Amino acid sequence: MRHNLISTRTAFVLVSVVTLVLIVGSVVLSRIVFKAASSTATVYFSQPTINAKPETAFNVDILADLSAPADITGVQIELNFDPKILKPTDTKPAALWKQVLSRVDNGKLLLVLVPLENKTQISKAATGMELVRLTITSLVEGATNLSLTPVNTLLAVTNTTGAKGVENIVESVVDTQVRVSNTATPTPSGNSLKVEGVTSQDDLVFSSQRIISTSQILTPNSAMLLVRLEHPSRVSVAFGQTASLGNRADYSTRTDQAAIRIAGLEAGTRYYYQVVAEDENATNRVLGQIKSFELPVMSSTNIIERAQLTVFPARSATNTMAYAVFYDKESKVIGGLEPSLQSDTEESSATEFSEVAGLYQAALSSLDAKKQTVHYALLSNGQKYNTADVIFDPSLDTAEVSTNQPLLGLSLDQKTINLILALVAGLFVLGLGFYKLARSR
Repeated sequence: MRHNLISTRTAFVLVSVVTLVLIVGSVVLSRIVFKAASSTATVYFSQPTINAKPETAFNVDILADLSAPADITGVQIELNFDPKILKPTDTKPAALWKQVLSRVDNGKLLLVLVPLENKTQISKAATGMELVRLTITSLVEGATNLSLTPVNTLLAVTNTTGAKGVENIVESVVDTQVRVSNTATPTPSGNSLKVEGVTSQDDLVFSSQRIISTSQILTPNSAMLLVRLEHPSRVSVAFGQTASLGNRADYSTRTDQAAIRIAGLEAGTRYYYQVVAEDENATNRVLGQIKSFELPVMSSTNIIERAQLTVFPARSATNTMAYAVFYDKESKVIGGLEPSLQSDTEESSATEFSEVAGLYQAALSSLDAKKQTVHYALLSNGQKYNTADVIFDPSLDTAEVSTNQPLLGLSLDQKTINLILALVAGLFVLGLGFYKLARSR
């Protein structure tokens, strides 16, 4: 008689295989985060330029682009205009919103909107999400800008990655230029507001300029600001010791990735800054949020506690830069060191570090005509303190590369790919075992 029971040995083998698959699977899932990236937003106008005749009314919409899903709980907009040339006469929220505050005072219009429901859920990255339609009356001839105050223009959201409570996700705002003239051909106002007003990033690439990210490398008397844009642009940074700024540093070339060094600053002092991206004619601008940093002070010791290594841009055709800063136990910057970089391939090179007041810089180059990922280790006196990766891709010299972020925060290195292959192989073996068992019964 044939027994349908599984033998102890067979059961042990199957349990072992299942355990192995689960272990490999858990490692893979711990390395891959299938969740929405933290959302950022750009707020802008539906028309980059507006032409109008004096004493006429025109409409313009205020829109927002979101880089990832978000639950929006409120909107605040501060609009700046020249009261001698323009006068806001009406505001009409889009269908998803209701207006709870509208105030005009001394060339500023303040609007506060809240969702019709508890919150407005945006399930995908979106472009052209309509917030409000403005009706503005032109008064006399002249040229001016409609501009949004970055620090007072807010999209309050919940449930973003790493967020605690409610946060503002507006990363940048875009001005629009208004020309009022008796000879102007009026700009069409467009269609009425849509009910949904959202187009997914899957269907439409962002058409407006945006500041994707800004990061800082700080030393006692300087700040290196690393800026990534959606499209190449002229880049500058307004900065100062108060939020009114007052100083400006320009990047000389038109680019979508700029490293701007501001020198001559005071150690231990807090500075405020704002990134500005402009077109060639300086008629259209994208203004970043006003942010701040506090400079460290110089250490009197050479005992290293930790180090920061940054490669920018981290994706380049053949050449990029590495920046390093070393700190002691009190987070003071250490100068006078002789660090070095070590790569995992002979198909790349790195110059010796040069130092400027605690900021160490080295040039990185790829010697390979093919795309490659190079891993660099930061060394000092033979001890490794940090690592960084760079992707060298010669095709970037001839091909336009999209800077849009994927909707899933998914980053796969070679080890992760190997783990995925092991997981697939384990599942295949498990399935084959069950198949043979079923055939033998």
